[in-house]
Amino acid sequence: MAKQTQINAPEPWRESIKQYLSYLRAASQSDDTRTTRRCQLSKLARDLGGDPMTVSATELLHWYADQDWREETRKSARAAIRKYFEWLQTHQGRPDNPADGLPSIRAPKPHPRPCPEEYITAAKARANDVDRLMIRLMAEVGLRRQEVCRIHSNDVIDPPASSDGIDHMPRLVVHGKGSKQRILPIPHDLADRIRESDGYLFPGRFGGHASPSYIGKHVSRLLPDGWSGHKLRTRWATRGYEATHDIYLVSAGLGHASIETTMAYVPMPDSRLEELVAAAAR
Repeated sequence: MAKQTQINAPEPWRESIKQYLSYLRAASQSDDTRTTRRCQLSKLARDLGGDPMTVSATELLHWYADQDWREETRKSARAAIRKYFEWLQTHQGRPDNPADGLPSIRAPKPHPRPCPEEYITAAKARANDVDRLMIRLMAEVGLRRQEVCRIHSNDVIDPPASSDGIDHMPRLVVHGKGSKQRILPIPHDLADRIRESDGYLFPGRFGGHASPSYIGKHVSRLLPDGWSGHKLRTRWATRGYEATHDIYLVSAGLGHASIETTMAYVPMPDSRLEELVAAAAR
């Protein structure tokens, strides 16, 4: 059972947000999603005050315009707020949705930035055994931080029987976003280390597993400024595409629902661009 986290919002917002989070739980939304929505809606409540049943579209628009956010953050907040007021309208009797008038956001497509190999090597050299495991699982297996924190000794599967003389890798059951699972090969030494944990690989302080933020902070502090565990995952995708030239395979390994998402992780290899230019110049 997920632990209860205090909602830092005034009444009557607090009770309303609590009920909405229960609704999201009933809809099988992940702990990470509910935590994000709690933070987003609590900030909205603290800033606006009053009553969520009477907040006007004008008040909401002015608040939204005053936020100094990046495009990705603004887009996420808009979606969260619209869904919350949609729930109020459908389940709590609010007559309208004041978030319908919030302008849509087209977030720019980022240029992929895989973490340089020298940064990863230096980070692993500075890391202790536990932090080194986190780095390797992101850089060598391509896992998200919320997938790393959930790894359990029971998630390791023995390698398939070999009929061709190949020493096949063990498999890891990855618990991905939206409660979706995928199975990835992992190096033998990583599989052995996970089995030895006899429980969660990264246990939490008060039971269960560590939080995604715990994993993220430990990895980021070992990398240069501006680099994070997400860029280790991008490194995995880049190396995988360079070796296979199969964007569908890379997408499946990352656990993406669409190839378009994967394209934001994989820069076109310079060698392929050179081939393209050379072919056109003939």
